Amino acid sequence: MHFQRRMIDYWGLVFLALLLILTFSTQAAYPPQADLSVSKEASIAGNVTSEVHPGEAFEYVITVSNKDLLSPAVMVVVTDKLPYEVAFRSINVSSNLGPNTVEMSGDLIYVRLDEIPANSSGSIIIYVTAPEQAPTTLYNIANIRYANDPNQSNNRATISTYVPLLGYDRLGA
Repeated sequence: MHFQRRMIDYWGLVFLALLLILTFSTQAAYPPQADLSVSKEASIAGNVTSEVHPGEAFEYVITVSNKDLLSPAVMVVVTDKLPYEVAFRSINVSSNLGPNTVEMSGDLIYVRLDEIPANSSGSIIIYVTAPEQAPTTLYNIANIRYANDPNQSNNRATISTYVPLLGYDRLGA
């Protein structure tokens, strides 16, 4: 009887040790490693621009890419800091980026992406209107956050868009 109880305790410990090993080895590999990147541009009706007129409608286009050939990226967050001078109109997230949730707090936009497929990219398009007050330069910043990204040097993009005073040629031509 005493021997049988020790065997049960021993196998109970072996089972617990195996369970812990499996749990921690699974957590170490999750989420899978994937190199994500973000790039950004301003555009008017699909044409890239660095200048918009006062009160003109334009878009910020954020391109999100998962460069890993095999692993999807799960639980990804893209944040965008809009210039406080612009008027937000709407946002569109490409279906290539998978299921998502969009939230806005002041001039910050949060896009939570459930799973970006391996070797894919898609766009987040933010529709805004330029301020009436000019001249000014609008600075816009986009970031991507992922728990297991080995290359974070490509996880931030900042662009500037100039709003000139109408009738003024900044190039002096």
